[in-house]
Amino acid sequence: MQRFADNRSMNTYIRYATVPVAFISAFTSTSFGGADERVYSVLFPKAAQYSQYVEFADDGSTMAFMQRGSNHDLYIRRGNEWNLAVSIIGNEAGSGPVGVFGISDDGSRVGYSDGHNTILLEEGRSTYLPTTWFDIGGRPVWGDVFGQVISGDGNAVGMTGFGNSGQRPVHWNGGRYLRDMTVFDDMTGVAGSGVNALSHDGGVGVGSKDRRFSNATVGFSYNTAWIWEGRETTDIPNLDLGEFVDTRPQAISGDGTVVAGTSSGISVLDPEIGGVERSASHAWLWSESDGLVDVFDAERFESIYAIDLSDDGQVLLGGATDLNDNNVQVLWSEVGGIILIDDLFESLGIGFEADSYRFTQISADGTRLMGTKEFEGQFSAVIVTIPTPSTLMLGVGFGLLATRRRRC
Repeated sequence: MQRFADNRSMNTYIRYATVPVAFISAFTSTSFGGADERVYSVLFPKAAQYSQYVEFADDGSTMAFMQRGSNHDLYIRRGNEWNLAVSIIGNEAGSGPVGVFGISDDGSRVGYSDGHNTILLEEGRSTYLPTTWFDIGGRPVWGDVFGQVISGDGNAVGMTGFGNSGQRPVHWNGGRYLRDMTVFDDMTGVAGSGVNALSHDGGVGVGSKDRRFSNATVGFSYNTAWIWEGRETTDIPNLDLGEFVDTRPQAISGDGTVVAGTSSGISVLDPEIGGVERSASHAWLWSESDGLVDVFDAERFESIYAIDLSDDGQVLLGGATDLNDNNVQVLWSEVGGIILIDDLFESLGIGFEADSYRFTQISADGTRLMGTKEFEGQFSAVIVTIPTPSTLMLGVGFGLLATRRRRC
C-alpha cells in the first residue's frame, strides 16, 4: 500500500509510496476485451483525468483520492458519483506531503494530509490530529506530523513525526497526544524511522528504520524492519540476501500476526576500491510462528515486490519483473504459490477494456482486487471480483511455484 514524495532529505514512508518506483508505471494487459459483471470501473472526474492512486474501502463502495495541482482537491465517491470533499488552495498547503493516506474498511473515515496537519474526514467533519508526543524522558516533543496509514477500524493512525529528536514513527488512537512507537529502541545509527502498516484495530504496527553505512570508499542507506505492539518493538529478521539487507515491510494481517514486505541484498564489492551490488528484490511473509517465507522464483522473475495482504495473511498481492523485463502483477498463497494475475483472469474468462492496469489493494477476504486502469487515454478506478484465492489457486494449472520456507 505508497505515494507522495517528500522534499526532506530523509525518507518518509507514506504507505502508498512503499510500492517500488517500477510499479508506478502501469502493468500492461493483453487479454482484456468487453464488459464483465465481475468488473466494476468508474471514470475519474473530468477535472482529474489522469492516473491517480485511489484508496478503497474494503468492499469498494467508497473511494478517495487527492488530485494535486495548483489546488489540491480531495474527491470521495460513495454510491454513484464523485464529490469534491476538500479543496486546498495551493499556497495554503504546507511544504510536507499532501494527499490521501488511507480510508477505514467501512469507508466512513478518510485520512489525508494538507502539508501542515494530519486530518480525519468523517461525515463532513474534519478532525485535526495532535502534533505532540513524548521522548523517553517524558519530555514533550512536537513538530510536523504527516499521516501514513489508518487502521481498518479507522480508530488509529500511524504517522511520521519530524521533531527535535529526528524522524520518528508516531501513533494516534484517540488521545490528546501521540505515542513514539520506537521511544524505547536504541536508535544509534538510525537516520529516521516510519510506520508502514497497522493491524485492523491499530494495536500492532510495522515500519522501517533508515540506516546508513559508510567507509572511506563507499556509502549507502538501507532499511531494517520492526513490528510494534504496546510498549515493545521487535526487529523482523532478514532474508539471507547479502552482507546488508534492505528490508521494508509493506502490509500486515488484520490480527497483526503476519507481515509482508520486500527485501534486497547489498554487498560491498571491494572495501578499498568501493562500489556496491544489489541483489534481486524478494517479497516475503513473516510470522512469529512460521518465520520467514521467501516469495521468489528465479526461473520466472527478475524481482518480486509485496504490495498488499489479505486480512488472514494467506494471500499476497504483489508486483514483479519477469525475465523479459515486463512489469506484471501476481498473487501468492502457500497452497498455490505464485500466479500471474493476467493468467488468472484468462483462466476465469474475466475481461475488461484496458490498455493497462495496476492493482494496489486486495480486500480482507482476498476476493476483490482494487486499483486503476487506463483505456484509450481515459483513467478509471477498477475493482475485479475473483473466487476465494485459497480455493481458486488449487485449480489453476500454471506450473505454480512451491515457495521456499525457512525459520528465523
